[in-house]
Amino acid sequence: MLKHYFILACVAITLVYVYSRCEPLLRRLGDKNSLSSVIVYGVVFGLLAILLTFFRYDGGTGPVYSLSYTAIVVALVYRGSYVYFISLSIYFVWLYTTPFFTAQTPALYFIGIVTLGYIIYLIFRKISIFWLSILIISITRLTFFITLDQFTPYIESSVNLYILQMILTIVILGVVVLEIQHLRRMKELNRYYEKRTYLDDLTGAENRRSLRRSLEQAEGELSLAIIDIDRFKRINDTFGHIRGDQLLVDLTHRINQLMSNNSSLYRVGGDEFVILFHNISKKQAVEEMAKIINNLEIIVEDKEVKDQYEVTMSVGLANYPKDVDDYKDLYAAADSKMYMSKDAGRDTLQY
Repeated sequence: MLKHYFILACVAITLVYVYSRCEPLLRRLGDKNSLSSVIVYGVVFGLLAILLTFFRYDGGTGPVYSLSYTAIVVALVYRGSYVYFISLSIYFVWLYTTPFFTAQTPALYFIGIVTLGYIIYLIFRKISIFWLSILIISITRLTFFITLDQFTPYIESSVNLYILQMILTIVILGVVVLEIQHLRRMKELNRYYEKRTYLDDLTGAENRRSLRRSLEQAEGELSLAIIDIDRFKRINDTFGHIRGDQLLVDLTHRINQLMSNNSSLYRVGGDEFVILFHNISKKQAVEEMAKIINNLEIIVEDKEVKDQYEVTMSVGLANYPKDVDDYKDLYAAADSKMYMSKDAGRDTLQY
């Protein structure tokens, strides 16, 4: 008998791994709450429950035991009510219509047990997924074992077998849930570090590495504007480096407010920023950049010494294919025009 339980545990863990590998593909369907995603996940978990029915233990003198309902519980705690009922419906229809074997549990009794599991979920869903899963399985299994003989007297019950089944179900479910949680934490951690690789630590804007990647993957018409804060060293010397850092954060926030959806912002140096204007003409890019400059409205002030400074920017803008023949030359062309802006007296846009 223990051999069968060991097989069930191995199958469950294997399926968790397969699910973890398939989940990124399923996530491409869109938001997890979208109708298509809910249906797909419901079908996946329903088929998983059916598959687990074939890996089961039949003691001959006791009830048939499988991990099928465990798959349904995992669907409930990880994907919510709609996925639960879809997967449950698929499993229920198959269980009571399949020619492979006859279900030993009456249909109404089965519905009662799964309804009890859902009620437990609604009451305790604010606790952690691990303990919620264990609680649902424990109470539903215990209810099943206590009341089974009253509804299905033709099954020769064995209290010891029931208890062993419940304990092993809890252990296997615990392993499954913990493994899924571990895999999810690892994926989230990997996504976090991958994201941080392309973000500036101070401002949260995309960084030079991200800009390089964007230029390598660029398609269509593209304009690049280099922004340099005028007299930033003076601001640092007058107001201090902490206020200077706050200025960079404020500037990032303000530019993001003024940019259109077809633009992206990068911080590539101390006080140097880059904006990419995607798939718009050079004229439109110049107009959008001028709007940003004219509406910047950032003032650095020190109330103690009653000193203030209005922040201005020198900007150079270049366009592909108007100014350069290759995307990789855009930065150098815009940088040259930015220095022309500084030579022209600062607070100007050269293009």
